[in-house]
Amino acid sequence: MNMIIISGPSGAGKSTVIRELLKSNPTRYELVRSVTTRKQRSEDDDYTFVSDETFNSVMQEEGFLEINQYNGNSCRYGTPKAEVIRIMSEDRIPILDIDVNGKKQIERIKMLYGFETVSIFITAPPEVIYQRLLSRGESVEEIIQRLQASYEEIQFGMTYDAFLVNQELNHTLEALHAVLLGKRIETCTAEIGRYSEELKQLLRKIDDLNSVRALIKRVEQFCKIREWDQYNNPKDLAIGISTEANELLDIFRFKTEVQMDYMLSDADYRNHIGEELADIFFFLLRFCSKYDFTLGKILVDKIAKNARKYPVSLVKGINLKRDEYKTEVNNNG
Repeated sequence: MNMIIISGPSGAGKSTVIRELLKSNPTRYELVRSVTTRKQRSEDDDYTFVSDETFNSVMQEEGFLEINQYNGNSCRYGTPKAEVIRIMSEDRIPILDIDVNGKKQIERIKMLYGFETVSIFITAPPEVIYQRLLSRGESVEEIIQRLQASYEEIQFGMTYDAFLVNQELNHTLEALHAVLLGKRIETCTAEIGRYSEELKQLLRKIDDLNSVRALIKRVEQFCKIREWDQYNNPKDLAIGISTEANELLDIFRFKTEVQMDYMLSDADYRNHIGEELADIFFFLLRFCSKYDFTLGKILVDKIAKNARKYPVSLVKGINLKRDEYKTEVNNNG
């Protein structure tokens, strides 16, 4: 073995595992710093940040062992060939933190360069990954994209020398060291299948547009990463609900039945109406989530109360207030 390839989804604890591996034997292992064109985040220290022009220049000189791009061409990563060769020339083992596609590229050229690789796929329980990504301040929409990409990558788990589920760091490190010492850890298709199913179920849960709980989580995360919690007091949220409801009302004010029918059949009008409904729903969900109202329960309780207040036998086909329908019933004897 003269090269270690580690892959896995964001949020699996890959970086922590790699740091611990480096600490365990700093003279033996070294992480290859990927070159990237994406913007630097404050916590980044494992990348070399370059312009698109510099990245293109290195590509033209065939200076990368593997290349990957995300979000079209706006974000590219590459493993610099010179760094890998330098580390090997110092009798150390380079560690490549790359994705499945990068691993495939290395596999295609490793005979040409004489690389002897050990590849490890590291993941974590899906719910753990989800919570970690939430804590990093990513939107639910971004997390769903990451988890969908993870689901696709996990299907290639059998192509790795080891597939590790990082449930407890020390156990993961023990398994990793065992693999690096030549011990074979059997990974069965059924194990990867079970994990894939857990991930699929999580995706269904957090991307369920008919689930109030899932929608509340989207609203919570949207406000959290923008630090809007300080502005979401009961009065301002109630004002928000009222204001947005009035904007919805303004769409229909003074319109005839014919005009309203047309508006509800026109794509542009429907989009406008939908946006106002969404604004109302946003403030409503935010109020319920911040002040501990279970929307389903209060709605069901209110329906039950109204059922007693407006019994079918008395109000069927009558669109009146309680006092009015009682008067109407009495008048009709």
